Amino acid sequence: MNIDLPDVVHVPRTDPVYNAHGYLTKVPIGAIRPFIRQFSEPGDLILDPFAGSGMTGVAAVIEGRVAALSDLAVLGQHIGQGFLSWVPMDAVDTAASEILEASRQEVGGLYRTERAEDGTDVEWVRTIWSFVYECPKCSTQFNFFHAATGAIPPLKWSCEKCGEPFKKRNWANVDDIPVSVVVNGTDGKQVEQPVNGADQERINSSAEDKRLSEVPSNEITPDREMYRRSALGRWGLTETSAFFTPRNALVLLDLWKRINEVEDPGVRQKLRFAFTAILPRASRRYQWSAKRPLNAQNQTYYISPVHFEWNVFDLFTRKVRAVMRAQAFIEEQRDPLFKGPSSFTYRLASANNIAHLDDCSVSYVFTDPPFGSNIFYSDMNLFQEAWLGSTTDNSHEA
Repeated sequence: MNIDLPDVVHVPRTDPVYNAHGYLTKVPIGAIRPFIRQFSEPGDLILDPFAGSGMTGVAAVIEGRVAALSDLAVLGQHIGQGFLSWVPMDAVDTAASEILEASRQEVGGLYRTERAEDGTDVEWVRTIWSFVYECPKCSTQFNFFHAATGAIPPLKWSCEKCGEPFKKRNWANVDDIPVSVVVNGTDGKQVEQPVNGADQERINSSAEDKRLSEVPSNEITPDREMYRRSALGRWGLTETSAFFTPRNALVLLDLWKRINEVEDPGVRQKLRFAFTAILPRASRRYQWSAKRPLNAQNQTYYISPVHFEWNVFDLFTRKVRAVMRAQAFIEEQRDPLFKGPSSFTYRLASANNIAHLDDCSVSYVFTDPPFGSNIFYSDMNLFQEAWLGSTTDNSHEA
């Protein structure tokens, strides 16, 4: 066999498929397709027993092969099936629009504010929250956001009353408060404005809403590695629902209920796929930066001292469009000779048990094994699997 592969395959992580849904250690399909073309023929069965988000399956389908995917991860299966299901995108767009309209009618008032510029009632884009620390010597409170946006460099931060140098490890985190609201200004540009009394009232009423008990949640128990690594017990973050502000939790709950009432199973699956894709950004894990948002770290349960509460309606609208772009991209990339119903399976199974495959049926294996003790997939997947209603059995995790 003549090997026609470069020594190094350079592929950016920017294509529509890669950007449609996040997952730990995801490989871009452009890095997989050359190997499938080189070592298999159209119609061959391609196996990936550590399938994760199903990128091998997407690459195989594009190249006209059959994909047999398996993994331990419930979330991985959900994402892979979301990528590889084919649904009329106009049906997805229509359903999403109807859901958003109905949800705004029900809970959209939580996102209303008065624009300071002209007094107009508008829907805000995002709210900025800040940790408040307490001086260990005199108990004076220290607002992290105000310090981060001030003129004093971090190494010189100190208590304004007694001069005690600020050190996060020594100062108790006593509160998490809204400090600024971002709205679209009269000129269309986004502007920040202080949190007003009505904003605070909505925040307070959300925290007391009885529907919060319905928000899906998984407990992150002390035996989980990420419980220890992220010091979740110390911060009181032992439930995945604790990573959402009450407002966003209520809006997410309303959207999720409406999505699951969609009659068409294919459309419902695509919308569930888009929903789970926005959960990290819709949570308190979305990091603030003075220059630009830093997104959410997907390998840790970290909440930064300044973080965003992002408008869930906006996130979901944009993600549905991203999902539509991903399906269009896959269709465009597929060889015209092999277009038609995609052929793939995705099973929940350990890589040491592939009895579901026929003997001598696999033509080529492309896989990216897990990163062992460096990344804890099942721990991080708890975040989205709470909403899916099923969690990964991590007893066989590498």
